[in-house]
Amino acid sequence: MFFTLFSNHLNSLNFGIYKMKKKSIILLMFGILLIIATITNPNTDRHKEVMKTKLNKLTQNPLPKSDKKLGNTDSLSGMMLAEKFVNKMVDQIVSVDNYFLFSLTVATYRGSTKTIGFGAFGKVYITNQVDNLLSKKFYE
Repeated sequence: MFFTLFSNHLNSLNFGIYKMKKKSIILLMFGILLIIATITNPNTDRHKEVMKTKLNKLTQNPLPKSDKKLGNTDSLSGMMLAEKFVNKMVDQIVSVDNYFLFSLTVATYRGSTKTIGFGAFGKVYITNQVDNLLSKKFYE
């Protein structure tokens, strides 16, 4: 009996209004998402900061034991020098292409430009391609 009353009630409702409300809510949510993406898009300084952090961590890794030419790599002064070098290099070669909803981290070196990361919703992600490339060049 309850189900019969409920189905009669559902049949009497105009579902066109509810479909319209559903579409409006979806559009509103999408609009809010776009506004949040625009407001939280990371700036150039944030992209460079993340890239510097990533490269500085890489320079703190010890060199292979077979490399005798470079001597003592565990010295504090060497790490500080590497950090200064990395910071200056990142400031010179890294730029950002801002697309309002998201941004791309771009590196330009000797006329070659490559996208190495992206940023959205306040976060910056640098691809593993950077680690792989630097590790190959450094350890070969």
